[in-house]
Amino acid sequence: MKKESKNIGIDFDGVIIDHTKTKINFAKKFGVKVLPKQTSNEVLKKIVKEKDYQKIKKYIYGKGTSEGQKQKGVERCLKKLINLGHKIFVVSRRNSKQSRKEAIKWLATNFPKIFNPQNIFFVDSDEEKNDICKKLKIEIFLDDKPSVFDHLKSVKQKFLFNPFKICFDFNKTQIQSVCSWADFFKKINTK
Repeated sequence: MKKESKNIGIDFDGVIIDHTKTKINFAKKFGVKVLPKQTSNEVLKKIVKEKDYQKIKKYIYGKGTSEGQKQKGVERCLKKLINLGHKIFVVSRRNSKQSRKEAIKWLATNFPKIFNPQNIFFVDSDEEKNDICKKLKIEIFLDDKPSVFDHLKSVKQKFLFNPFKICFDFNKTQIQSVCSWADFFKKINTK
């Protein structure tokens, strides 16, 4: 029996694209040694000075987007989800026109057969993600920032992409943590 197809929303930064190496290299410019497990925004902003953290973010969401790599397993998982009939949407917070262009360019280069303008949505705030999810009838959402889920009232299944297994404070009865794309695929396909 074929499973019912679902609309799946996915954040871009830290979920589809991996900025780990870029963050490590950029932090070195400020004399700070950062380990891969410290590159989550929630952790990184506690390690580097606020002004340096803002510079790192500006770079990553700007020219540095092109240096980002595909998250391990993302392409294989996305193709499998699409082959099962699921619809995939990128719903991501990127505030400037230029940072949005960089993300679209990266997606077009790295996933030309998966993403197109019709399934990519950018918002200015985390609160706006719920509006898009509601409009698109998204039932499953994958994000790397726990606080985003406070706003996703319309989404039934919420997954925290947590490859470094960081101990975040979040409601584990409403949000499931996944450490990889394979883990995400397994969890949504065993329901």
